[in-house]
Amino acid sequence: MNEATAIATWDVLLELGFVPVADPMPGLVFDFGNLTLRATSLINLQFAEVVAFSGVLATPQTVAEIDFEMPRRIASRERCAAWIIWYMDQAAKGGVFHPGREVGWVAEGRQHEHLLPWVIEQARREQRKAQYEARYHARAYCIIARNWARLALNTLAGYLDKVSDETPVVFFFKDSVLTIRCNLEVIALAGSGDDWEKRYAIEAGQLRQLPKRLVDRHVEVKILDERLFIGYQFYSGIRDALS
Repeated sequence: MNEATAIATWDVLLELGFVPVADPMPGLVFDFGNLTLRATSLINLQFAEVVAFSGVLATPQTVAEIDFEMPRRIASRERCAAWIIWYMDQAAKGGVFHPGREVGWVAEGRQHEHLLPWVIEQARREQRKAQYEARYHARAYCIIARNWARLALNTLAGYLDKVSDETPVVFFFKDSVLTIRCNLEVIALAGSGDDWEKRYAIEAGQLRQLPKRLVDRHVEVKILDERLFIGYQFYSGIRDALS
């Protein structure tokens, strides 16, 4: 929330039709016809200044207590209405609150549910999860036995000593074989995984510090976020090979 543009929650409640009361303590109330919702300005158990809401929603079949809080300043009238109606819906039987009289901003609140902080955060989490899963499933990867990976890395280190930093080292996995091409030399070793759609190249200078110790029994070689991963070590600068 932008504090510079935030408005007082108390003022918004008055705009929505809440009216001041003094008994048993100063506050505001709103009569929904079948529920009187009370708002009180206080400091909660976390020592935060809030507007606390309370009430009892009773029907012939159910009784539900309304109890929630809102910051003393809020981003907009729409968020305030959405905040209140969201909690009313949570308490109502069937998940939809039906006031006992016509209240215009009930529909307004539901229409702006997307403005609620927890709804926004949930949408962000789902977006991050979708982005991660898209990267995860689109990545190129393969699994190599540790003994084969150790032998391949030792061989590659010897080849790297003979070439310039700009020399491309090309990685490609197909038909259960990982090939690593450095200049005219080729290393081939068995592995498991799906065929890669393309070859990937990285400059030899980026690979000078190859892993010296492989912890797991199987080593994953993968391309993710423009980096080459060999086990737990990664190298930046990976790109699509020209051929």
